[in-house]
Amino acid sequence: MAQEKQAPVAVPEETRLELEDTRQQKRSERKQLQISLQKALDEVIAEESINDGFVMLQNLLEDYKFTVLYDLIEEMKHWDTLTTIPEPKSFLFNAKLQPQLSRMLENSFRYRPYLECFIPRFDAVNEKICPDLNAPLHYAAEALNISFIEWLLAQPSIEVNARNKQRKTALFLLCEQYDACLNNPNFKKRALQVTKSPAKTDDIRECIRLLLYRGADFNMFSDRLKLPFELLMKNRSEDNKQFLKECTGIFQGAIAIGKTNELKQRVVGFYQERAVVIVTVELLELFLRFNEQDRFMAEFEVLNVNIGNVRCVIKLLLHTAVELNQERCVKKIVDHAGRKIFQIVNPLPGKRVRVCEPVNEPKTFELMYRLELKGLLKKACECGNVTTLGLLLGHITDKVLVNDDPILVITLNRAHELWKRDEERAKVLQCASLLAKDQKIFLTRTDNNGNTALHSALKFGFTDIALELLQQKYAFLGVRNKDNLTPLDYARYDFWKKYFDQCVTIDVRRSYFDRNEVRLNLNGFDPYIFKKRMVKKANQKDRSELNLWRIVEKASASNVTNKPEQSFVTEMDPVKIIAKSKDLQRLLVHPVVYTFIQVKWLRLTKWSYINLICTLITVFCFSWHSLDACDGRSSI
Repeated sequence: MAQEKQAPVAVPEETRLELEDTRQQKRSERKQLQISLQKALDEVIAEESINDGFVMLQNLLEDYKFTVLYDLIEEMKHWDTLTTIPEPKSFLFNAKLQPQLSRMLENSFRYRPYLECFIPRFDAVNEKICPDLNAPLHYAAEALNISFIEWLLAQPSIEVNARNKQRKTALFLLCEQYDACLNNPNFKKRALQVTKSPAKTDDIRECIRLLLYRGADFNMFSDRLKLPFELLMKNRSEDNKQFLKECTGIFQGAIAIGKTNELKQRVVGFYQERAVVIVTVELLELFLRFNEQDRFMAEFEVLNVNIGNVRCVIKLLLHTAVELNQERCVKKIVDHAGRKIFQIVNPLPGKRVRVCEPVNEPKTFELMYRLELKGLLKKACECGNVTTLGLLLGHITDKVLVNDDPILVITLNRAHELWKRDEERAKVLQCASLLAKDQKIFLTRTDNNGNTALHSALKFGFTDIALELLQQKYAFLGVRNKDNLTPLDYARYDFWKKYFDQCVTIDVRRSYFDRNEVRLNLNGFDPYIFKKRMVKKANQKDRSELNLWRIVEKASASNVTNKPEQSFVTEMDPVKIIAKSKDLQRLLVHPVVYTFIQVKWLRLTKWSYINLICTLITVFCFSWHSLDACDGRSSI
């Protein structure tokens, strides 16, 4: 016999309040520590004497506040890890100390002693500094600080081919400077402002040599279809030819450059055709970016996908192929390296993925590279490739990964944005229909406006998808978005009558020749997940204001609403909404709604009788003692 479905145990209200108060205190403590350390670093940077500032920095880095702040940040990282896949962020990012590091890197000639002390302390040699995500090596390359580049390259954990937000490596930035220095007269004026010294071609060449000796790759893609070596080839002087020959001697393998074929299409070529082509993940990415799919599929067979490069295969090849809607290449990658890419981690016993997961529901299988696979399904939906989406859904068994984004809501919103392009819109709707039928998709996920997939489908008029969603579990009709509207508010009587008609089915197996057994689907009235959601707790400031007697309230959006906010959710909420709507009141006599109300009444009848009996007993006892008191027989 199957076990009865059990709902998750709710956390007591007092425990929730105590936990929220504790977290609020830790947030406040973290904020104070961050402000204190930021001010201290600003004072160090503003110190005119480098020697005095260096002593101040050493004393500051030994301060216990960094340890306390680090512990707080690590603790806060685990507050929401059950339902999300958090992006890995560095300590300097979480502590909001990147601006101070950026100021020192922008003037690395002056703050060189500071940087050599600060970077190893926080393991920031590969720190991606917002907003451009430049690493310290990018700053050093732009400033042409040769000695600082040598110091960075001497660090064992340095990533020479790290890319910034525009996918540019430090080598690419140097090649851009080299091209501009030789071919653009205005560049020297700009370089003088940045580096505080005249730009020298010899310095750029020396920096390029240092990077090449450390393993920098010419065959790397940037945001434009320009390759680093092409920028070096523009100048045709004998001196430059000698430098190109020196670069080819240092770099191992053929160097990729852009060429134009017979069809006047830009394709990947090589500087020296006789050179041995070493197939790397970065070179295969170039084939994808230049849309050479046949060439990619042929060369990908040579690549040995192992534990050392599988992360790069996912980020540079699989994501790129899905983003560019290259269906054949996606299938080739999955067929050739699917076992490595979608490798499963053995789940811990008793580990629950979400609070809303039933106890007897089979556990999800966590993927080893879930962080690299994050966002892959979203790209497939935005391209409208239902074949690629189905292929990926068949391999991704990690429910947390599938639902890290409200993918179904995003797809429906994307379809609404394409209302002028019917062909693309139809493809996106096919993806939405596939997601609506997939059991791994959580229908409770919402967008920034609090809309579930059912909200969006009804709001934009996608009735077919809405009917598919209503046949799934957890399609509760009473959930409200931030506008305090339910799915019932987005459709009219005809649609809901059609839906409730579909909720009535005949069980053929249990029916007799003279009698049919009718089954009613009442899933839309079951707030299995939403009834566990609590009201947003007021913060400490709001609680203090609630204790005051306020005669005049502020005219804010929180105090002025068209409808009362939903404090808690019950299965009777959809019935109340139907009863209050003039258009939907006729649904109260529908067999499904009427049966639901009748069943609820029958369950409450015994409690009503008990309440009536207790009330009568109370009235009788009170009347009896009152009469005794009036007759003077009371001892009082």
